[in-house]
Amino acid sequence: MFDLIKTVREEWPAAQSARWAIGVSIAIGLIAGYTWAKVSDTDTIAALRERVALYQDRLQGASPDDAAKRISDLQRELESLKRSTAQRQVTLQQREIISATLKNSSGYVSILSVPGCDECEEYAEELRSSVRIVAGWSADGSPALIGPGAELRGIRLGVRDLSSKPPASMELEKALKNAGIDFEWWDDGNLLPGQVRLLVARRRI
Repeated sequence: MFDLIKTVREEWPAAQSARWAIGVSIAIGLIAGYTWAKVSDTDTIAALRERVALYQDRLQGASPDDAAKRISDLQRELESLKRSTAQRQVTLQQREIISATLKNSSGYVSILSVPGCDECEEYAEELRSSVRIVAGWSADGSPALIGPGAELRGIRLGVRDLSSKPPASMELEKALKNAGIDFEWWDDGNLLPGQVRLLVARRRI
């Protein structure tokens, strides 16, 4: 990072007289952001474009010191975005916690992922396997054929009526909380009484 800042300061007079140079530097930052994030999520790419465009505007007419600071700020934001879009995984410790929490109960849960999100489906499958290994429990699911997609974020635990939650949903609530997996309750009127559904959407950013 510091080498980049030094270069910006040294080359800024030339960059000010050649506006395309700024465009090139911003393009490099955008490409680096794509590489860091390693995502195909169009929403995340849009967020990257928005942040880079904002800093492109801020760089117009900036002094070398201001430019260096703003590029540093951009790098930090892209790193933060990278962390927020990293591949989710169920860790070994989380699997053990889920197993320990569910072992004295039984149930079935359908674990779906939102359409068009490979990362969501991979994480959903890890959750399915974490439940299936527990005696008395079963889990299946696939990418949802219909339903919310890009606009939905996080994980939702769905039941037909939140005022009358099935026992299996309460056990899953404890397992997810104990494992440190964030989720929200979901009042899904399309479910039958007693049915439980876990929907995995894109990671919150």
